[in-house]
Amino acid sequence: MAYGYGIPGGYDGGSIGDGFQQTRFSRRDDYRPSANAECEIYPHAAPKMSVSDYVKEAAARCWFLPQYNWQNAANPVHVPQILSADPWRPRLAKWPQGYSPGATGSTDYFAQCWRFNHKGEGKGFWERLSPPPAPAGLVLCLVVSGVTWRFVEQNCYSTSLIARPEGIVNNESHEAFLMKQAGKLLADVKAWLEAR
Repeated sequence: MAYGYGIPGGYDGGSIGDGFQQTRFSRRDDYRPSANAECEIYPHAAPKMSVSDYVKEAAARCWFLPQYNWQNAANPVHVPQILSADPWRPRLAKWPQGYSPGATGSTDYFAQCWRFNHKGEGKGFWERLSPPPAPAGLVLCLVVSGVTWRFVEQNCYSTSLIARPEGIVNNESHEAFLMKQAGKLLADVKAWLEAR
């Protein structure tokens, strides 16, 4: 399902004068910048699996269950050109690390929402006995978005990951917990990419 003009997922090519960009997804929490956990990995070799697939594994290790994907069926979205660091809002974003004018390559991007697994669904017996200490009461959700660029001329890749709380986070302990889990998840993905 396209949320903007042109390419599915909201990318409209960034041209001027083509109308309003109708995007439902925001990669960063612009109202609370401290609620964005970010990491950039450049350069790195070709990943053995897609970054979005590895994020799924890392999220499960951090006690998260999948909720939904922003692009529905096409996750990740593949575009055969270098896009900006925020393909959902291309006019507002900078270029990725490693980009130079005229660079060729491709971009894969995804956004997934995860719910904290309070009950330990899918975990083994011993794991369920020692879940991470989470605040009770609310459904705690985290959105992880990632963009991976392949630069043909440099023969390398660059990846940007952002994790932020989704929905109502009504107090500091909920946000602190989600940001701690987001830090663990991003550190896991970063170590995996740097080991390639």
